[in-house]
Amino acid sequence: MALPLTVDSSLDTPIYAQIADQLRYARTVGALRPGDSLPSVRVLEKRLGVNRNTVRRAFLTLVDEGFLVAHAGKAFEVATPRKLADFAPQEALRRFAEETVRSAEARGVDALQFATEVERAARHHDQQHPRWAFVECSVEQAGDFAAFTQEVWGRSVLALDLHDLEGKAEVIPPSVRALLTTAWHRAECERLVDGSDLPVIEVEVCLADRVADQIAARTGRRIGLLLRDEESLPGYQRMIEELAGSPIVGSALVDHPAEVRRMAESVEVVVCTTPCRSRASEVVPRNVETVELRYQVVRETLPPCVGSASFPISSKEGVLP
Repeated sequence: MALPLTVDSSLDTPIYAQIADQLRYARTVGALRPGDSLPSVRVLEKRLGVNRNTVRRAFLTLVDEGFLVAHAGKAFEVATPRKLADFAPQEALRRFAEETVRSAEARGVDALQFATEVERAARHHDQQHPRWAFVECSVEQAGDFAAFTQEVWGRSVLALDLHDLEGKAEVIPPSVRALLTTAWHRAECERLVDGSDLPVIEVEVCLADRVADQIAARTGRRIGLLLRDEESLPGYQRMIEELAGSPIVGSALVDHPAEVRRMAESVEVVVCTTPCRSRASEVVPRNVETVELRYQVVRETLPPCVGSASFPISSKEGVLP
């Protein structure tokens, strides 16, 4: 598989970490699938022009995270993420509903009116006590993904910033029964909830509609990249240059205003990642156009959800609790 990997030795981020980050990204956007074999250490060593031990360290880091599986003969492949079993006892639930309706009618309550009131109470309870949370590396990214998932499911989904959970997993409300996240952050989430029964479910994302067109439409203009984390620079830079058809002329980290100002002096357009959204308007001059590199959840990779419009409660397939 010809993975479009690249490294930048001028960055402070170690080369092995740059490689690992780009492999996580490839899995996050579906360029890598469970069971896919990676190029050998020897192949990537030659392609990237780096030491063999550097490539191997990147692979072993991802093995430790449960992202890759190592096989005999030193082959590495993408691990299969955890699947949920069927948590919904359908027959028991149906019997309970029938018994409750009969009990309501025995008290003189109309069955359909009763059902309407139960649904209203259930919706309110769902809003106050969400059973799912989407965890991402920023509140902006988590909010986008949670809102999309909530729209698909018709159920409340809490947005959580991964950094808020560091060292204090109690931030997760007790009503939450499962965490959703991307391949990028699955290992971190699993570490944070280690020792609990809380499952971490991986979903894929893709570049949001129209974003690629927006960047391609700015071909020929001087483009800069604004991001939060340096280790993400090589992958994002390569992608933007492919979309724009020309090299970017600068990059900067959002938490370094002086860098941002220097970059802004030489560009016409700044492409910023979603975690930079709230800060971009503060640090990027008004005369410089800003385009957000926004992602969206791939609907088909969301697990089915009991009671949602997309997954009737009577289905026999595996479901989220």
